[in-house]
Formats: sequence, C-alpha cells, structure tokens
Amino acid sequence: MADLAMAAPLQARPEYGDACSEVLWVHQAVGVAPVSQTVLTLTGEDRISFIHNISSNDIKSLKPGQGCESLVLTPKGKIQFPIVVLAGQNRLDILVDDSLAAPLKTFLESSLIMEEVSIKDEGPSYAFFHLAGRKMSDLMSVMGLAVPPDREFSWVEADETVTIRRRRCLETGVDVRVPAGQADDWFQKLLNAARPLAGGPVGAIAQDILRIEAFIPKFGSDYTTDHFPQEAALESRAVSFTKGCYTGQEVVARIKTYGGVNRRLVGLVIEGSPAAPGDKLFKDQEESGRVTSAARSLKFSKSVALAMVTKNAASPGTVLQVAAPDGSIATVTPSPLEGEGWDGGK
Repeated sequence: MADLAMAAPLQARPEYGDACSEVLWVHQAVGVAPVSQTVLTLTGEDRISFIHNISSNDIKSLKPGQGCESLVLTPKGKIQFPIVVLAGQNRLDILVDDSLAAPLKTFLESSLIMEEVSIKDEGPSYAFFHLAGRKMSDLMSVMGLAVPPDREFSWVEADETVTIRRRRCLETGVDVRVPAGQADDWFQKLLNAARPLAGGPVGAIAQDILRIEAFIPKFGSDYTTDHFPQEAALESRAVSFTKGCYTGQEVVARIKTYGGVNRRLVGLVIEGSPAAPGDKLFKDQEESGRVTSAARSLKFSKSVALAMVTKNAASPGTVLQVAAPDGSIATVTPSPLEGEGWDGGK
C-alpha cells in the first residue's frame, strides 16, 4: 500500500494510525518499525585496536559475526557517543543514531594519529527496520531473512541484507539492514508479510512506549554527555572492567572501586496519575531526582518511567512521590529484561 511508504528511508512516522494498536502488534504478533540509524564502516589493519583503545568495551574479543555495545568517553569519563560495534572479517561496522553520525565521524578522524584506518559514512547507502514480537520468526521465514544467533548483537549477512539480533523492547527482535534505494519496497513487503500474522507498522510514538516499558534508556533523553556510564546504568552492558586502558578508563574504574556515583538512572512503576518527563521526584519529603521518560504500558496496564535519582533513592523497592511530596507513588523497580522486573519475570 503506497500510502504507508516512508517519506525518507530512515524516518518513521509518529504514528501509522494508532500508537496503541502498534504497541499491541508487537506484544501480540509482530511489528515492523523503521529505525533511524547510520553505519560508519572502518577498514584497515588497525581498525580493531583503534576502536578498542577509545571505547569502553572489549572490541578485541569480538569474533566475526559478533557485536557489542560500547561507549566513547571523554578523558574525564563522561559519555560522548553510545555505539554498537559489529565485527566482520575485514571491517568493523559502527551503528549510531543518525543525529550522532556526523560528529562521531569527525571525532574518530581527529583521533587518528598513525593508525591505518579508513572511515566511511554508509548512512546514504542503507536503511534499517526493527522486527519484534512473538511471530517475528514467522515473518523472517516468510521473507527469507537469515536468522542470527541468539547472542545480542550477533549478525548475519546474506545477499543484500544484514540481520542483527537486538532487543529494543520486551519482545525478541532483530534489526534488518537493506539498501536505501529499496527501503520503500522492503517496507511494503514486510508489511504485506506481517498483516496475515496480525502484525503491522510501528511508528515513533509506539517505539518510545515499547522501549520505556522495557526500561531501555535513550541518549539525549535519559542520559547525556553530562553522565558517567554508571550514572546511566550502562556499565553491565557497555563497559569492560578487564580490558585495560582506554580513554576515560581511569575515572570509570575509580568509580567502581571507591563507592559509585551520586545519581543513577532507574526504572519506576507508578500507582496513580502518570508521570511526565521533567517531573520532580521526592523521597521523605526531599527532592531526589527527575523523570526522564514516561509512558503507559499497555501490556501490563501500569504507568512506567525512567528517572535519574539520587544515590539514596536508587535501590530497588525505594518508594518515591511524583511531582510533589504527596504525589503519586513510584517504586524503583529492576528492568524486566533482567528477569526480576515488575512483570514477575513473565
């Protein structure tokens, strides 16, 4: 159906009719979501050591077909760029949000000294879709898409497509990379295959709801260049504490060794009126943080949020009030993706 074609290959509409229905497609069947993402491709014999030495995760340990999250930090340990690194036989692909691609490329080029590394912005060449839901495997089978291994950020290249294992919500998902010039055709083919499975397109509003109910933080909304990895709760997935030196490593290691940080990004489950980004949070009548993202979870019929709170308010089970000392009750809750979350591990 031509009326659902994207205006630009990498840009989703806010909605494709109704955001609530789009969220339910993912939870009950399968959703097809255009994703704003750019690829920077690094080639040259020093590509692995170069990225390993300027980012927080262990890039040297990756085998071809594997990937990981990592962070490019300042010398003072603050986050500059959140990235995903995919290892290939003769290249590294760095996935980054469209808005960060140009400044990241400039930073990487300025960081080269004597290394033999070439950096190419592949953004104009590719478009990405995220497929997620209980019937994702059925959709991939119908489309003839290669299935990557279960490990997060494992990836497979076949013909003109790349499929990448990636969790962007509570449901299992993959990113699919296609040639940019074929993006509209791919969108239509994916939708035509998803509809008989009771699925459909997923716009930007629904994508945001889905990530918030899974307590997945977003750079620029939930954490910024003003935060350390531990403040953004990213150390378990994007930081190696055994790899050795990298830019910002001394500060990150010192935080781990000598007592942590004074604030922390947490997930909240809210009883009563929902929260809104910017709402103050109170503990024992004292201001203890602010909401960074908020949504109504349709899957569990609860209001949920992400929030940056003070150290004494960050422990699971801590009860906070939203917007005022006598406001709605919000309980600090582990991520559902950790198996101990507010959905009871379902």
